[in-house]
Amino acid sequence: MSEWIGPLISAVAVIASVVVGAWLSRSSARQQAQAAREEKAEDRLWQFRKDAYTAILAKLAEAAREQERIATGYHESEHPDAYDASKDRRERDAVVWSAWSACREQFERNRLVISPEFTEAFKAIRKELAAIDEDQLPPVLADQIEEAFSGGHRRLLSVALAEIRPSEQR
Repeated sequence: MSEWIGPLISAVAVIASVVVGAWLSRSSARQQAQAAREEKAEDRLWQFRKDAYTAILAKLAEAAREQERIATGYHESEHPDAYDASKDRRERDAVVWSAWSACREQFERNRLVISPEFTEAFKAIRKELAAIDEDQLPPVLADQIEEAFSGGHRRLLSVALAEIRPSEQR
């Protein structure tokens, strides 16, 4: 009887090892598949967020650039009053506010994927613009609007860059 107990114990040990190994392998495969699904979901979310940030920042940059040209026009013109009434200034003004409107539309359209930090930085631009006294001299008003747009662009860009996934920073 002792002759077959040793091989029986060995066989049971091998079978138990195979069962435990298969169970661990299956568990590990499930964990890897779950991790891959989560990473893919994070990548897709980041791609949506990156596209939203790109669209918002592009429109805000356009508004800031045109507003800077308006502000510069006041400072470089020999007659700021004439510049204020000029066709060039009115056309640039239309471009500024059209770009700002498109920027706000992009922000609202992508609100679900935008981070809270980006949202707060965007709201700060709105607050800065709302706080500007529109009864000021046009050159001062132009400078303040330009600073709200360009400063806001810098802040939003900083937030967006800080959120870039480590895999994309390489």
